[in-house]
Amino acid sequence: MIPLRDDIPSQRKPVISYLILLLNVIIFSVQMSFADGGQGIILLFGAVPGHITGFVGNEQISFFDAYFPAISYMFVHGGFLHIAGNLLFLWVFADNVEDYFGHVQFLVFYLLCGIGALLIQVLFSWSSPVPIVGASGALAGVMGAYFVLYPKAKIVTLVPIVIFIRIIKVPAVVFLGLWILLQFVSASASEEGVAWWAHIGGFFVGIILLYIYRNYITTRKPPKPPEDKIRVLYN
Repeated sequence: MIPLRDDIPSQRKPVISYLILLLNVIIFSVQMSFADGGQGIILLFGAVPGHITGFVGNEQISFFDAYFPAISYMFVHGGFLHIAGNLLFLWVFADNVEDYFGHVQFLVFYLLCGIGALLIQVLFSWSSPVPIVGASGALAGVMGAYFVLYPKAKIVTLVPIVIFIRIIKVPAVVFLGLWILLQFVSASASEEGVAWWAHIGGFFVGIILLYIYRNYITTRKPPKPPEDKIRVLYN
């Protein structure tokens, strides 16, 4: 299932979401300008679990080189499909979550989700020398927050069925519930090439951070979708 949009219009411009999207595009464009396809950038800015835990290259890796990638890895991608998928999910889900948190708080939330997602992945690959890149962990946190804030929102979804394509509206609680279930299935099957536990970890870190923010920092409630406008746009 491929999300196209949701039915909750933003009440204010998602400035931080746009900036994150733009930064990812700029960095990916720089990557692709190198003859090696950006492999050097991936090695430099990707987060290596073995460097973080000290099990790989401990004597040669500086503190900065080991831990700065815990932030930089979120803005580096491994290919066009990788970044396109992540930016699509950012476009669909991030604006409403930013609406709830506010601009600065959303940026902090996004980065903390990405760091938390990485730490969960490190627990399952603590000695790996393979760099982790991509915004998926941070975006999973955004999706976790969306799951709690807007469970009844409708996600306009493209569903390929063999040679046919259908576009249907799926409740967010169903779409995101199926998404996180797929991450668990893929992680359990040990499918390689994707940091599945970063996705899972990011999703639940996002939920935890949302509850901390909502219960201890503010009592602000999420805006409700304007039902009349939804009927005019999508029915």
